[in-house]
Amino acid sequence: MNQKSKIILGILLIFLLGMVCGSLLTVQVGKRTLLNVSERGTGDISLVLGRMLDRKLDLTKEQEESIASILSDGAAEVEPLRSETKAKLLVLFEKYQPLIEAELTDKQRKKMTGVTKNVRHVLTGGGDEG
Repeated sequence: MNQKSKIILGILLIFLLGMVCGSLLTVQVGKRTLLNVSERGTGDISLVLGRMLDRKLDLTKEQEESIASILSDGAAEVEPLRSETKAKLLVLFEKYQPLIEAELTDKQRKKMTGVTKNVRHVLTGGGDEG
């Protein structure tokens, strides 16, 4: 392979690596953002949805206010479902957590204690510990 081909290949590899890193970072940031919004409650979700609709649809002030009211009513209906879902997830977590721990090494079990504490905290309404 001549010098010119190596340079072109190097530039292409750097470009592809940048694309891969950018894609992975975008996925991670997106997941974390959705997790943060969902943990804060449905009120925040309705605000985020309202802002997104305003940006995408260029709503008038009257439309913004009307849609905000609709989203607020919807959020009030979603909250009981959210609480019920968290309770069911906690039951499932409690069921499968010992089975998972049985597959772990002692070192991993120690780390799992922190994970377990965080999951329980989130599912019992405590929010996200980090």
